[in-house]
Amino acid sequence: MIQKRKPFLMFVNLPICFGLLLMCVASQSVNAQDGAASTGAQLAGVAKFDGTPPERLPINMTPTKGGSRDECSVLHKEPQLHETAIVGKEGGLANVFVYVKKGLEKKKKYPMPTESAVLDQFGCMYQPRIQGVRVGQELVIRNKDKLTHNTRSYAFRNRAFNIAQPADTDDRIKIFKKPEKAIQMGCDIHSWMKSFVFAMDHPYIQQFFARRPDDESAGEADYARYLTGLD
Repeated sequence: MIQKRKPFLMFVNLPICFGLLLMCVASQSVNAQDGAASTGAQLAGVAKFDGTPPERLPINMTPTKGGSRDECSVLHKEPQLHETAIVGKEGGLANVFVYVKKGLEKKKKYPMPTESAVLDQFGCMYQPRIQGVRVGQELVIRNKDKLTHNTRSYAFRNRAFNIAQPADTDDRIKIFKKPEKAIQMGCDIHSWMKSFVFAMDHPYIQQFFARRPDDESAGEADYARYLTGLD
């Protein structure tokens, strides 16, 4: 049964402001994160950029400190573009994180995801740009490049960390113990590398991802995403 009290959703794409279109329908569906079947409300949304999208400028891939001048640029056939705002042909906005902010049962324990979250370093870029992880869930930080990276977290509620990751070394595993929104991850060696992690205490989240620049649909955004199992 759908409660009369409607959950409130917050949409974040730092540092972009945008218009939002939403509709709510009832259905039997699958939870957005943990895969558990549930009967409840389904919330479908489209994240749209309102106005003229800013031009995506090429990234200067010269290392900020250490490394060789061309170690990152040689990994790409075409210049990589800044990911601050990725807008599709129809105005769909990528790299948006959606979550239920209010209206959920307090102190309810939700099933944990069965798999770890992963933050890849590939081509001197973080993948994905944004993602949600559960409090207590493993975040695997992986270096796929044949060069050294480091990952620094700019956390406030959780303990911040700064880990070096030379090529061909083991994955690093971190766990956030407290809920915290938009924790920035950065590489001190390659200062353009940025990612945002949302440590959540519930599974009602959704992410609008950008397809990678080397994809055939380069620059396109995913337009429709769903939050499901909202009782």
